[in-house]
Amino acid sequence: MDAIKALIITYYWPPAGGGGVQRWLHFSKYLTTKGISIAVLTVNEKDASYPILDYHLLESVKNIETHKTKSIDPLKIYSKITSGNAKNNIPYGGFDAQKSTFKRLAAWIRGNLFIPDARIGWNKYATNKAKKILNQGYTHIITTGPPQSSHLIGLQLKKAFPHLIWFADLRDPWTELYINETLPQSTWAKKKNLKLEKQCLDTTDKIITVGHELKHLLAKKTTTPIEVIYNGFDEQLFTGKAFTSSSSFTILHVGLLGAKQDCTALAEALTKLTNSFPTQQFKFLIIGKIVPSNEKMLKNIPHLLYQNLGYLQQQETVDCMFKADLLLNVTPQTAHESIMISTKTMEYLRTKRPTLVLSNEPKEFEFLFKDEALLKTANRDKSKDISDALMTIYEGYLQNPIQQSNLDVNQYSREAGTDKLLKLLKE
Repeated sequence: MDAIKALIITYYWPPAGGGGVQRWLHFSKYLTTKGISIAVLTVNEKDASYPILDYHLLESVKNIETHKTKSIDPLKIYSKITSGNAKNNIPYGGFDAQKSTFKRLAAWIRGNLFIPDARIGWNKYATNKAKKILNQGYTHIITTGPPQSSHLIGLQLKKAFPHLIWFADLRDPWTELYINETLPQSTWAKKKNLKLEKQCLDTTDKIITVGHELKHLLAKKTTTPIEVIYNGFDEQLFTGKAFTSSSSFTILHVGLLGAKQDCTALAEALTKLTNSFPTQQFKFLIIGKIVPSNEKMLKNIPHLLYQNLGYLQQQETVDCMFKADLLLNVTPQTAHESIMISTKTMEYLRTKRPTLVLSNEPKEFEFLFKDEALLKTANRDKSKDISDALMTIYEGYLQNPIQQSNLDVNQYSREAGTDKLLKLLKE
């Protein structure tokens, strides 16, 4: 076939930080090393509503052709009204619709007037800019969401350029996205969202997604071919790293611990563990945001030193992983919990450190963990399940503080994922 030239349309791009930017930042980086000509269309960071900024990521994409456009983003207005600053209170992990009349109204407006999401104010600008770019010999369009409104840009471009191949990458579900569960959506709004989802899934040439459970969910809605490429890890961040032990038994959670990730059972299990070994120093570290209710529970556990490190750069986060004796992941309670699989899970696997995932539907994790003894799941709401898993890992720690899993993780690297993407592009 002719040389591949792809336009990647993504809302999240450096200097955006956090998990949403990582997937296509690395795909883009590796595709260019494999002879693929790419350009990125994104939003100007001055107009974007990014919950997290990480300017160090700009160095990673300095050689990638990038086009930025204006956007109108109501989330910045929400943040300005609720915090006095347009960037300090961007909703992250859902809307709090219970605290005030204004917040309840904002949640209703978001759920019923901005469909599928509040970033749809970028679409007009992005579509107009893309139409100018695509006249320059492109063969592929790639859209990635969330925000799922990005796929509506792909839908318009496919109509305008039917000869181009369109890949829609869904990092999360669309209508089943757990954030939607926090919104008071009308029946009309839900039907419209379903209609838009159906149009995009049926029109795109290929769907890419991040796990087998999400693939099964999407396959019930469309006959379009679906491929799984996991969110992987960047080997460059891990090469040369090794675990360093200390006198403390350190538990680390990376990412949000929000209202949908209730820590009641976890706190009970941790209390049992720390009380059983009162002479051992236990630490609980979190990198990311945590709601006050969860933080209060964890802070009050006896013999447990709690510390919130806030948001750290990616390399700093990886360094912390190698200093932990147990890596913890608490998934959010949602109607489709089994599909929740994140980049941090893959990074956890790469460290080979003991890992515990608290989920009430852990199918995807069980598939990944493949019965490895140090990679465990437990029901998020059952303290005994959590306690048993903690005790097993801790007893192993007492025998061997540098215990690690034997899982073959090479298939989950970013470069391996890019090789699979490249094969799809060449098809």
